[in-house]
Amino acid sequence: MREAAPPPTPARRGRLLWRVLSLYLPLLGVIFAVIGWFFFGSARQALDAELSKRLTSIAQVVAATINPRYVGSIRPGDEGSSLYRTLIADLARIKTVTRVKDIYIFDRDNRIILDADEETPIGQEYLLLKLDQRELEGVWSGGAAASTLYEGSDGKLYKSGYAPLNDSRGAVFAAVGVEGGAEFFEVIDRARRQMLVIALAGALLAAGASVLLARSIVAPLQSLVTAVESVGQREAYPQVEIGRRDEIGYLGERFNAMVSGLAEKDRQLNELYRREKERANLLEDEIRIKERLAALGEMSAGIAHEIRNPLGAIAGFTELLDRRVTDPAARELTREILLEVQNLNRIVTQFLTFVREPQLRLEPADLPAVVKAAIDAVMADKGRAGIRLETQMADGLPAVPVDADLLKQAVMNLIQNGIDAMPSGGTLGIRLEAREPWLLIAVSDSGEGISPADRRRIFDPFFTTKKEGTGLGLAITHRLIQAHGGKIEVESQPGRGSCFTVWLPMRRAAG
Repeated sequence: MREAAPPPTPARRGRLLWRVLSLYLPLLGVIFAVIGWFFFGSARQALDAELSKRLTSIAQVVAATINPRYVGSIRPGDEGSSLYRTLIADLARIKTVTRVKDIYIFDRDNRIILDADEETPIGQEYLLLKLDQRELEGVWSGGAAASTLYEGSDGKLYKSGYAPLNDSRGAVFAAVGVEGGAEFFEVIDRARRQMLVIALAGALLAAGASVLLARSIVAPLQSLVTAVESVGQREAYPQVEIGRRDEIGYLGERFNAMVSGLAEKDRQLNELYRREKERANLLEDEIRIKERLAALGEMSAGIAHEIRNPLGAIAGFTELLDRRVTDPAARELTREILLEVQNLNRIVTQFLTFVREPQLRLEPADLPAVVKAAIDAVMADKGRAGIRLETQMADGLPAVPVDADLLKQAVMNLIQNGIDAMPSGGTLGIRLEAREPWLLIAVSDSGEGISPADRRRIFDPFFTTKKEGTGLGLAITHRLIQAHGGKIEVESQPGRGSCFTVWLPMRRAAG
């Protein structure tokens, strides 16, 4: 947002000073100081209320934007996790947009969960929150609150706004804190002290000329005071009209510029809130769509299961028919029927594997043995001349809690995918190593590679570039790896081959 340009300096800045020197010198100083004292007091109150509203609004936006389930999963020591980095990046982005000093999230024991500045580690108690216990009582009850002004370690004034963070059941389990600077209060306090000195010095001379001074000064200042008091009430941002070319007129112009800036910032904040609310609505819509797709998957699984029964009957009748017919041409037809039934049964089996949620039986397993078993199973069934196998398995790898059968199936799919990518032969590489806290399984081939457009879709169900295939193998593999708490990455260069890398956690999180 571009800052509003300052109004031009009045051409006759000395006019008021001339009036003071020639007519009302003793009186003007006193009355102007007294009225200025009240003006700055009202301005301080209004700006304090506006700052409180702004900070609590930002805290509410953060609470409405951030996913409470992700926040609830953060634990001490997660500073290096991708989830932690993502949440910190979201807080830092909001902090940058709103220009506040810090944004942090804490629990009921005043222990930090997330800190946009990353100055306070996860789980450490934030002692300054004890000073705001009365305000925080309202936050833990579900409302927003703001602290009083306080002085930071750098000697500057700050203020904090708080908003509750609810879990999926609507219960408050954490709170969002937004800390912002209040530098303008220092200017107001300094000006107020100066006005007090002037008021005390000229008090004895002010009595006789108070009426005359009120006519020339009090009226325009009163319009400023009224405008300041209305700032922030019912989202009002009034402009004042002071038809003067002296210092008071200049003050009115600067006030109008300040109010315009506040109105623009409030508009931007409302726009940010609106966008984030739309984003939350979109996420809710996505969740509902996923729930419908899950129900559709369960129904599809039931249909696929029912298909297998007639397929078995067709296969059985075809085998009986094959035994009875003697015509070679008829026997060839029965064998084709059996082959197609086997293909259909394989497709149905893969589809059932994909739509059903993997049920893991985790036990510490020797991963080199699992990988070797997958290699033997695929090469024995699909091995062909021209495929050169290269394996690299690190020594002393720890036993990792996995479902050995499902992991073997995932590795077999990757090996089969690599072999299919080299119809004319090539090098199939399999590498197994540890990279704390992950265990890495890499399957590479020297085939034709994957185009960038196809690379984004290779894990989508039913997507395949092969002439034959269901497009479910890599989708099943991706789902099995995710069920183990791992991730799978692919690197490919057209004409030079591809490499699929599986990352499995060495230790499973509790629960």
